[in-house]
Amino acid sequence: MLIITKGLAGQTFIVTLNEAKTPLTSYYLFRIQSVGTSDLVELFYNSAEDTSSYPERFNEFNVDETLFESVAVGQYKYTVYEAFSPRYGNYEDLNIVETGQLEVRPATNINRLGYEATPGQRRGYAG
Repeated sequence: MLIITKGLAGQTFIVTLNEAKTPLTSYYLFRIQSVGTSDLVELFYNSAEDTSSYPERFNEFNVDETLFESVAVGQYKYTVYEAFSPRYGNYEDLNIVETGQLEVRPATNINRLGYEATPGQRRGYAG
């Protein structure tokens, strides 16, 4: 699962695209679609933008966090397509090299309120 935290700089996608790509692949299209809304983010990377130290094992791409400012926090599905040129036409004609889930998290932690437990004391609630 990929995780993006809104407003956090220096985030990356780590994926395994080399397992299913063809040798001539030069570009990747990431289509990220919300599970619950119509939010859609499309990212296009040149294979030269892969910052992985071991590109034969995994691929790593820097993420521009500003692209996720307007999307809702929640669960997304992503599909990565391989393309042979930046003018790829219809994405449905491209070969899928990876699919998965992505979570967009809020910029701040959610504070959960509760009570302070007293050692040796149990609390029960009758419902």
